[in-house]
Amino acid sequence: MTTYDSRTTLAVGLSTLQEQFTTDHPVMVPASFMAMLPLMKLFIVLLRRVVEGPAHSGTKG
Repeated sequence: MTTYDSRTTLAVGLSTLQEQFTTDHPVMVPASFMAMLPLMKLFIVLLRRVVEGPAHSGTKG
């Protein structure tokens, strides 16, 4: 377990925005979206390659 706030994982950092009975939604939603951006970019890039692969091979399916 890390004791420094700058070295915590993303999931732990997002969980610090939640309190026991309340959640700061105006902060939580944009932070969650920014956390998903790198994965969404990777998904789009890999999806293009998967779709282009069969299209360039010229085989009939």
